[in-house]
Amino acid sequence: MALPPKRPVAFSEPSARRIQSAVRRVELTPRQYGQRPSRADTWTHGVVRAVVTTAIPSGSFASPSTAGRAQIHHKNAAGAWAASGDPVPVHNDNALSASLPIGRTIKLGWIGGDWWLISASCS
Repeated sequence: MALPPKRPVAFSEPSARRIQSAVRRVELTPRQYGQRPSRADTWTHGVVRAVVTTAIPSGSFASPSTAGRAQIHHKNAAGAWAASGDPVPVHNDNALSASLPIGRTIKLGWIGGDWWLISASCS
């Protein structure tokens, strides 16, 4: 059982803003089902390679699609590209002439706590 503090704790306004910013940054960091990042990891969450597992429909800035899913791939210890975790939901605000089909290679970006379609192969 934790003991109550002996006195109130207060933060200055700049310190409270720094704490809030740090907490938001941590909470928006993508997680791989409880795994902690390793120093051996050679990838970042900025932009990743992926393959469509559920067709990704067209979208717009005002109405992005969220029905698509993709399997993210990272390099493994042997240097080969391997599936990582379960397929993730993909947000798309790009106007497409047709949905991106299953099996299509795409690039995803981590924006505001969600995976967004950045680019896709043409064929």
